[in-house]
Amino acid sequence: MLWPDSDSERMAGYGWYVGPKPCILLVDVASSVAVAAWPNAARPGRSRERFPRARRRQEVLGSRAGWLATVNRPCQFAWVGLASSDPARATAFYTGLFGWRSHELATGMGAVTIFSLRDEDVAILYSQTPEARAADVAPHWTSFIAVPDALAAVTEALDHGGAILREPFDVVDRGRVATVRDPSGAVISLWQPLTQSGATLVSSVNAHARTELVTADLARAKSFYGAVFGWRFEDDAPRSVRVIDVPGPYVTMRAHAEREPLGDGWLPYFMVEDVSETAAGAASLGGAYLGNAPEADSALIADPTGATFAVLAETSA
Repeated sequence: MLWPDSDSERMAGYGWYVGPKPCILLVDVASSVAVAAWPNAARPGRSRERFPRARRRQEVLGSRAGWLATVNRPCQFAWVGLASSDPARATAFYTGLFGWRSHELATGMGAVTIFSLRDEDVAILYSQTPEARAADVAPHWTSFIAVPDALAAVTEALDHGGAILREPFDVVDRGRVATVRDPSGAVISLWQPLTQSGATLVSSVNAHARTELVTADLARAKSFYGAVFGWRFEDDAPRSVRVIDVPGPYVTMRAHAEREPLGDGWLPYFMVEDVSETAAGAASLGGAYLGNAPEADSALIADPTGATFAVLAETSA
């Protein structure tokens, strides 16, 4: 239990919907741990006054000419993480499907599993809280954007129409985590590296290669992510844009399709050599093929606990 859900019972309106249960793109740690670290942690529905921006800004940065003055390049994705209701079952599935190895990291707040490939970190897994499971929150993949300062990034997100779901808190000596909702309704996590930068292998076969935002308001999403994270965009396809000048996995945003299988949220893609073989392998390991993903030569897959992700052919990445 390393990265937390924020009052999961009150979050049923956010994130991916696959089947009857909501799949919420939130980080997942016992609420009591986070509250102990941040007694005044903001919760959905609290007013902005509970997060005193001017004081926080001065506390973190002193007098500053703007958030992007502290960012020497656009922010990139650091991690993808799986909040699972059954870590052992999920670990068996992903190690079997992608050839990952796993090892547990003791954090003092519960164990987290780090997945690796060829001795490089590729993803993380952590247990959902009992509160999240009781609220019927489905297991889910979460995307983390690396930021130089989590507190300043949260403040900037608020200034541009976002909402804070969890104020920043320390994850032992590894980094700081915060969670925000963008103005279009998608939830994203922030990662301020301390001793752990994030994944060390990306854009490779059996590793994270692409992240896609599906949104009902593409223009508003572009405005938010451009202002907060310094992203720039170019047209990628009709009703779709690509984020440019961002290192790491390919990042796209697209408007809802006419018959959209997913709700607002960020979807991770993993690169594979053969999509059909991977889908068949997922089924043999207890997962399920959900259909083609919007990207050419790709597929949506659910793991045995219901967490949804996509795979993309190496030739299409």
